[in-house]
Amino acid sequence: MKDYAMTIHYDERSKYKDRAKRTDHQNAPARIRVKTILVGVLVLSCILLLTFITIYKNLNGQNILTAIKEISPVAVFICIVLIFGYSFFEGLNMHRALRLAGYRINIFRCWKYAIAGFFYGGITPSSSGGQPMQIYYMYEDGISVSDGLFAVIMQLFGHIGTIVVLGLAGLAAMHGDIVQATGHLRGLIVLGITLNFLYFLFLLVILFTKRGINIVSTVLIAIVSRVSRKGSGKPADRIIAVLEQYRGIFEIVKKDRHIIWKVLLTGLVQWACLFGIQAAVYTGLGLSGFGIVKIIFLQAVIQISVGFLPVPGSAGLSEGMAFLLYQLMYPLNLLGEGVLLGRCFSMYFVIILYGIIILLIYIIRRYKQ
Repeated sequence: MKDYAMTIHYDERSKYKDRAKRTDHQNAPARIRVKTILVGVLVLSCILLLTFITIYKNLNGQNILTAIKEISPVAVFICIVLIFGYSFFEGLNMHRALRLAGYRINIFRCWKYAIAGFFYGGITPSSSGGQPMQIYYMYEDGISVSDGLFAVIMQLFGHIGTIVVLGLAGLAAMHGDIVQATGHLRGLIVLGITLNFLYFLFLLVILFTKRGINIVSTVLIAIVSRVSRKGSGKPADRIIAVLEQYRGIFEIVKKDRHIIWKVLLTGLVQWACLFGIQAAVYTGLGLSGFGIVKIIFLQAVIQISVGFLPVPGSAGLSEGMAFLLYQLMYPLNLLGEGVLLGRCFSMYFVIILYGIIILLIYIIRRYKQ
């Protein structure tokens, strides 16, 4: 009887694995068109223009053009280095995950995935398009959807985990000043920290606890089976196949448990690169007295408070929160310039640059074909 039960269990596992393989092909993303890239560049160019106009009107045009001309060229160079460092370390986390999954892949190819994620994340609500496009580019390079999913989840684990820590540290270290500056909007900070922390726990469950993913599987299958039409069971079968891929992720992570610390530390360096851009702008405008740690904390609070809202790249909302919090570090006559330059060097200029890089990659690939 026991042997018979084991046979049934084995057959079920084999069936689920076959479903997972079929799902891997079924879930392969549609081919991207060059038109999509061009539209993205155009959209971000419009957002960039609107950002300039909005801040210019809010401050009556005080010294904005002067700030662009007078910022130190060294600071501009540092900003460029830091933003490429941000995407490089994101690629490093994906490279680490894919190597663990058995792929002998070049770090620069993973850097390409990070650039694609930054670009598409910047033009889609709540950065929702970044990770799917990363999986798409991996699939184009011969990486299975399930392994690409593992790389993206591992990168997100380090990304979300460290921003939660930085956001909490910033709120604790500068609580009085932040509450006074944000006023009634401080609820956004609490909501953002809560949502990101819950998201981090979900990723933790998926990556490191088999029981957790089994619970998720049971709940989802029960819900879908209840609402699926005509009781066909096809939606439930699809969920089972996808969750089987998550179980495969758990098996990969067991090969190297220390990857959790490597990913988190790399995520910390990644955020330091992005937030260091504002520090470079601050010093490039000839200012001093506000430490780089405080600058990083302020930006972590801004990121965690508006990053989850469903607008492309948090356009407009990040600037609004920055206006409130940057009053703590900038004199009023340079507040607009600091917000404008920091946002452009860390988001809008970069996304346009990355969009051009993605377009060139597409053209080179088509030329080689």
